[in-house]
Amino acid sequence: MTIDIRRAGEADIDLLLPLFLEMQRHYVGAAAIGSESARPRLLAALRPIEGRAILLASEANDALGFTCLYEMFPGADLDPAWFLKELYVTAAARGRKVGEALTREAARLAMRNGASRLDLTTGSGEDNEPVRRFYGRLGMDLVDKVYFRAEGAALEALAQEEDQA
Repeated sequence: MTIDIRRAGEADIDLLLPLFLEMQRHYVGAAAIGSESARPRLLAALRPIEGRAILLASEANDALGFTCLYEMFPGADLDPAWFLKELYVTAAARGRKVGEALTREAARLAMRNGASRLDLTTGSGEDNEPVRRFYGRLGMDLVDKVYFRAEGAALEALAQEEDQA
């Protein structure tokens, strides 16, 4: 069978929700978000908005994987750049080049939208070495950058006005 990759929309919620829940369990374990909370969040993300895309890989109405992409500005020479936030392939579909096909389609989408580059991040631990090799095989360069995050209480504190005293 042929793997179909297309931009997902709201009608794909029932195909994608199990994959997003599987991904969350993969990363978070038993504390992962449940279906009732996840469904409206995913449905909102599937609404068509310029500069955002979820690509779905499927075969005969079975979802195999997805990738989430977002436009960023500015990139080099003030061109847009796209950020590949998430790439997930079901355990059953791994080893079938689904991740490669999704990444290549992400690159095509970025280029169709005038991007000069496609960025992504991945874990730096030894357990993520196969993922770094995967992206290297696709011709992506490892960039010497440091990645910062503010979430939860740190995000709330950052959003507060600085004390003027």
